[in-house]
Amino acid sequence: IKSYQSTPQDASGNPLPWVTLPFIHFINDRLTKEMTVFEYGSGSSTRYFGGKVKQVYSVEHDKDWFKKVNDSLDNNCTIFYRELENGYVNAIKEVNINFDFVMVDGRNRVACIKEAVKYLDEKGVLILDNSEREEYREGIDFMLKKGFKKIDFFGFAPGLITFGSTTVFYRSGNCLNI
Repeated sequence: IKSYQSTPQDASGNPLPWVTLPFIHFINDRLTKEMTVFEYGSGSSTRYFGGKVKQVYSVEHDKDWFKKVNDSLDNNCTIFYRELENGYVNAIKEVNINFDFVMVDGRNRVACIKEAVKYLDEKGVLILDNSEREEYREGIDFMLKKGFKKIDFFGFAPGLITFGSTTVFYRSGNCLNI
């Protein structure tokens, strides 16, 4: 894996996602090689999940970033380039499977949440980064009305000095054993 100076890494140089450190600590030992992940927004998280799960699918809207990330991925990672107005939210449909884990950390997050929930496995969880932002309240309320519970992980993210939240939405019997 190529590393970039602008992306977070652990002490050994392994990629870390740009999510809160408490969430990384929580999720790190719960990911398994049997899991399949979809993420809205690609980058260091794609490489991180790629090292821990069976398969990662990711969608990216920025063509230059797509090229940079795509050149650094392991074989178990597939990234799609889709324009925001043309296929980004619906890219999850293209894979045509249900996912153990969906990470929403890109653009159009509320619309992505509403689409992604349709493609969660019965044990699947949805993760929303930057969930402290008021603009995502509609998506949070949507998940709660769907019967999901939530855990908020507040803290700093690697390399950032802003305080934020990463939220896990889950149901009983989920793949993370919450």
